[in-house]
Amino acid sequence: MRWIIPFLLFTTSTLGQEAPDWLHFRPGIIHQQGCIVCIKRAPAIGADSDGDGMADDFEIRYGLDPKSREDAGEDPDNDQFTNYEEYRSHTNPTDPENHPAFWTRLRVTQVTRESVELRLLAINETGPPVMLRINQHLHAGEVGDSVQGVAIVSRQKDRIICRVNGENVTLEKGKPLQFKQPVVNLSFGDEMLRVVPSGETITLENEIYRTHQLSRDGLLIKDLNTRKNLSFLVPARSREVLNQIAEILK
Repeated sequence: MRWIIPFLLFTTSTLGQEAPDWLHFRPGIIHQQGCIVCIKRAPAIGADSDGDGMADDFEIRYGLDPKSREDAGEDPDNDQFTNYEEYRSHTNPTDPENHPAFWTRLRVTQVTRESVELRLLAINETGPPVMLRINQHLHAGEVGDSVQGVAIVSRQKDRIICRVNGENVTLEKGKPLQFKQPVVNLSFGDEMLRVVPSGETITLENEIYRTHQLSRDGLLIKDLNTRKNLSFLVPARSREVLNQIAEILK
């Protein structure tokens, strides 16, 4: 179940002032596990004297100024999340150890389809069982592993069965396989990441996730930090990116 809910909730104050730049969000998707800006549901707004999107009682509780709009975009505990983002996530804006999950800072900025050459280099009896070359990069894996979107299904003496773009294919030594594969560009603050849509591990600070699949709204990732098997949606940054995803999913 999911609902489309606009994040642009408080664009003007009771005084008719323009909303600050940090408050302009695009509409997003809220899943049962949480929203793309926070894991927990955003609280209902109470009295908000300065129209910055944060309730007065929250600002007073954490030593902020309920009559100043400027503090909504500040980050007093230097944990990479603004006071407004902490308010939306029910976290403490003065405690650097208490903040929203880092995946909420991810955005899909581009989705392309790129050419890939896959080679089987070796199948070993000891050590890493399978050695692959994907374009110019070497990878070691075993049956059950997924390497840059290539899942190793089974192996024989001189060949392996792998799953590529949803299909099982046979890969033999000396016979490279060429195919096109979706590649997703992600922004994480000022950092840029490149991942395949399925089976690639993403490490964000001390949090670990794995890409699951593209959806029409963005990229689904799996949470590897707990045993709850939660999935989160990393949203597309723009309508242009949504169109790129739609083209890939055709």
